[in-house]
Amino acid sequence: MAEKIQTEEEHRASMRAEMDHMREEKGEKWYWYLNNFWCRLGHEGSPGGGYYRGLSKDRDTLGKTIREQIPLGHEAYEEEMRYHSELRKDQTDAEFYGVIDREIKKLGISEERIKTLLDAIRGGGGGAPTRERDAAIRELYELLLPAYVELRVLGYSHQELTS
Repeated sequence: MAEKIQTEEEHRASMRAEMDHMREEKGEKWYWYLNNFWCRLGHEGSPGGGYYRGLSKDRDTLGKTIREQIPLGHEAYEEEMRYHSELRKDQTDAEFYGVIDREIKKLGISEERIKTLLDAIRGGGGGAPTRERDAAIRELYELLLPAYVELRVLGYSHQELTS
């Protein structure tokens, strides 16, 4: 039987339904579902932002695709490839981060508010769990949930956005 291909709007509606279900299932801690999504954001000047971007820079992978980072024949190739969408496998890290930035901007999400919340998340206590940090993460993910949905609609997997 042929698989039904979703339109972009059907995919978006499906993603929103998934988020509604996740919120119901996880209750007030729903935002944990987005795990480390904040680490993929920009704002490298912040102690909390740009963490994965900094790793990409340090590892010299900003200009390399996932396929180039883990070449065919490498012992971890199959394991790593199953976590990535076809879209991401052929993008450099810089292109991936650029798409995230573009979607946030396109949705009109306040970059200044993101910066403030990232600073609060990684501020005092070195990121140790506190009520303030938890509240900042929750607010950040409320703000970013539309961007997460749009990134999934574009074809990125939950794993590559949140782990």
